[in-house]
Amino acid sequence: MIQNTPYVGHPAYKAMGARAGYTLATAIVIGVGAATGAISVLVSVLPEAAVAPILIFIGLEITAQAFTASPARHAPAIAISFIPAVAALVLIELNQFLAAAGRHVSDLSAAGQSAFGSLLVLGNGFVVTALLWGWALVSIIDGRLGRAAGVFGACAVATLFGLIHSPWPPARSPGPGSRERESPWLSRRPMRWEWASCCCSTGCARSPNGEGARASRRCS
Repeated sequence: MIQNTPYVGHPAYKAMGARAGYTLATAIVIGVGAATGAISVLVSVLPEAAVAPILIFIGLEITAQAFTASPARHAPAIAISFIPAVAALVLIELNQFLAAAGRHVSDLSAAGQSAFGSLLVLGNGFVVTALLWGWALVSIIDGRLGRAAGVFGACAVATLFGLIHSPWPPARSPGPGSRERESPWLSRRPMRWEWASCCCSTGCARSPNGEGARASRRCS
């Protein structure tokens, strides 16, 4: 439900006393509505021309709030968290284009298939990826390298089990012991992300205590 529970005005609601219960209540309402089909009925009744401007406004508002309601030093972490979401958006548009043209990924050139594969593993699980990447970079900026190492370790484990960077649709994400992972085109890219996360985790764990980063944070 995490993807369906963002809401506009997060800082304002927090100032009025809203806490985790607000998001939990939203998740319950959306979850029950999705399970009973009420959300589908509502989406089919509302015209797209009426919903699209609202969604655009929400997107602009929450994007602006991500920067204005966070410390300025955390801006790089916010920026890097956009990358998986942009990859997922481009992938959606690309799939629609291929379907409209009556083409398949296999019809693309070798370079095109490689680019598609990169978008696929970067965009799948983008909500969790964005959260983990942003959390890791915030920890590095704040000089909490031990926590950053733990987050990168979580990224590696999540990649291993297909929670993020999976080249398969969500309904068929084989585990680490599946024979499907033997396919080079499918398995090599996730393995690179696993290794990258492990290297980042090891690097943060073996780095000094981050006194320089904390000094920079105090100066900012």
